[in-house]
Amino acid sequence: MRRPAKAALAISLATVAALALQAGAATAASGSDPVFTFTRATAPPAYASTRVWSVFRGTLGDTGDGSSTDDPQMPVLPSSLPRDTLGQLNLLHAAGLATDADTLEAAVKELELPFMFAGRQQWVMNLTSADGAASDPRLWDVSMESPVTDPAAMHLLLGRAAWAVESRHPMSDDVTYWESLVPKWAPDVRDELAAQGIPFSVELLASPEIDLYDATKPLFPMDAAPVSLFQLSDYQGGENAFLRSLSAEELMTTVYPMYYRTHHRAAGAPVPADLLPGLGFGQVTRVACSDNTANGCIDGVRYQNSPIMDTDAYQRWALYGTPGLDTNGYILDAGTGWGYNPLTGDFKQLATPTNPHFSSMLGQLQSGAIQSGYITNDWDGFVLDATGSPISAAGFLGDPSVFFQGPNEKFAPDKLDSDTVARYLAIESETAAATPPSS
Repeated sequence: MRRPAKAALAISLATVAALALQAGAATAASGSDPVFTFTRATAPPAYASTRVWSVFRGTLGDTGDGSSTDDPQMPVLPSSLPRDTLGQLNLLHAAGLATDADTLEAAVKELELPFMFAGRQQWVMNLTSADGAASDPRLWDVSMESPVTDPAAMHLLLGRAAWAVESRHPMSDDVTYWESLVPKWAPDVRDELAAQGIPFSVELLASPEIDLYDATKPLFPMDAAPVSLFQLSDYQGGENAFLRSLSAEELMTTVYPMYYRTHHRAAGAPVPADLLPGLGFGQVTRVACSDNTANGCIDGVRYQNSPIMDTDAYQRWALYGTPGLDTNGYILDAGTGWGYNPLTGDFKQLATPTNPHFSSMLGQLQSGAIQSGYITNDWDGFVLDATGSPISAAGFLGDPSVFFQGPNEKFAPDKLDSDTVARYLAIESETAAATPPSS
């Protein structure tokens, strides 16, 4: 996006044209808007060693729409961009884009997240408002790409700094605004990803529907399918509900590393073996195995599910009855048709039982004919634990903590953080409101 020219820029079109010709500039037509392209290769020696020429579009006093009023978005003349690190650091300091940093690396890292989330905000504004970010100069010349890892983003940052210095427009207030857009979890997540050799990115977070800041709410609204999550199959029911159960922070720590290894691998490199099943739940991969074992090898073949399904976030979501799907947060057993909600303590029949022994068993429990401590090994069970073993009716009905023993212990309700509980309950409430009553 072009920046407004200052009134102090009193250079005639003839001067600009003369400078273009002196610099060996090539002209190209863009409708009625001439484009002067300056290159270091054709610039005179006096300029070639000190200037980095950029593109200058338009004519002074020409808005490009046929009127003759001053163009409020006229760019300033090409700026000098130092190539040495000290010169670039001094430029960032002079523009008010860096404060305490004493090295260029530290300064750019300090600006990385604010710059990227400002770029994300520019994208959101362009998608959700009539004039986009056109009326907010704070969101001009920013990018969702990192100036730490992307040279083009770094060049854009330096260009903004050069304009700020030339026009005497300090960027400190702009940076304060950029910083307000950075979620509080982002710096720690950036460091966690860096330890894995993965650069931070906002590409999964780019869609306007995604809630970056409030972990007590679903990641995005019901019935939405953010385009930035398309590669995660968010248009499918199960994947959509699971992704909504995450906070933005969990998305970046749980799912993004797999996404990055899959979609940002080197050109021509194979998909990592552990990611072959893909990131969608309906995609399974057949893996050859030598003999039948307890790990799912049957007749020399094992079906491998998405590695997302092995994460704690997925196991937790499944354990709590897949909030967001029609089970509405209830742990449902088809044999009994009954379900239990670990977060609310609700226990109710949700479907017609398929187990012929269930009705009499439940009747005895409810009538007191059998005690709450009664355990049977020949009943089909109400809920299966992580190993597939039945949990007793007495344990399930009288002491739900039984369900959170063994490998499920870390997911017990009292071990969940308050944000997760609030998010799950919000999803369950939405699902219940949207589910037609059973006839």
